[in-house]
Amino acid sequence: SHLKSPQRRPDHQRTTTAPSNRPADRITCTLDPSSTTTPPCIFDPTLNGWIPPACHNTPLATSALRNDTLLARLQAAGPFQWYTDLDHSIPISTADLPAYLTSPEGNMTAHTIEKWHVAHCLYVWRLGNEALRRAAEGERGVYVNARVLSEEHVGHCNEVVASQGYRVGAKAVVQFGVNECVRI
Repeated sequence: SHLKSPQRRPDHQRTTTAPSNRPADRITCTLDPSSTTTPPCIFDPTLNGWIPPACHNTPLATSALRNDTLLARLQAAGPFQWYTDLDHSIPISTADLPAYLTSPEGNMTAHTIEKWHVAHCLYVWRLGNEALRRAAEGERGVYVNARVLSEEHVGHCNEVVASQGYRVGAKAVVQFGVNECVRI
């Protein structure tokens, strides 16, 4: 299964700054450590990519990688084993994943089991729920991963979760990338 980056609509301008004192509607990040204008990205393996600090939810990201949660016991969270190849014969640790992915050999692609795909979708939904809760409680300038608001990604995840009975034992080809934050 391939995960796609959220589609950008042409009527939505990408900005990293906003007029006056209003926060930017979209925030990006960079993998370039020498950049002085764009914040550095944080790697989030459950989100299959790098995320700007403004919408990285450290408690949820940490929880998603723990193996002692209810979701982990259901194989819908936790530390998944990653591989450099489709045959799952060359394992790679989560710690080594960012360097591998950004290398020419890695080409922003890694492999794991299909259950990771479910964990990813549930995680994106939890991120959205948490951001909406914060906004509903009156917090201003709440940012969330752009995929949370992507109708295409929601539909894709609905299909992934609903079809798990047919995907037992399947392998996942995961495309990684740099994600954007959107203000809600």
